[in-house]
Amino acid sequence: MHHALAIAQKPQADWQAAIEAVPAECPHRDCSGGIGCRERVSAYMRVQWRMLTRRKARAPQSGPA
Repeated sequence: MHHALAIAQKPQADWQAAIEAVPAECPHRDCSGGIGCRERVSAYMRVQWRMLTRRKARAPQSGPA
């Protein structure tokens, strides 16, 4: 999960390249995820992307109403 947290700190425009840099296979022998690290991080970041997009769309617009 540390990969996802590090990627989330970057600008959204850099997320794709950062996800692609994550190893496809988990290097930890005790991993119980069942899928590779890149796939897990990618799925998590897709959820974060949608959440941020929706949050920005609902943000109040400044200016006269």
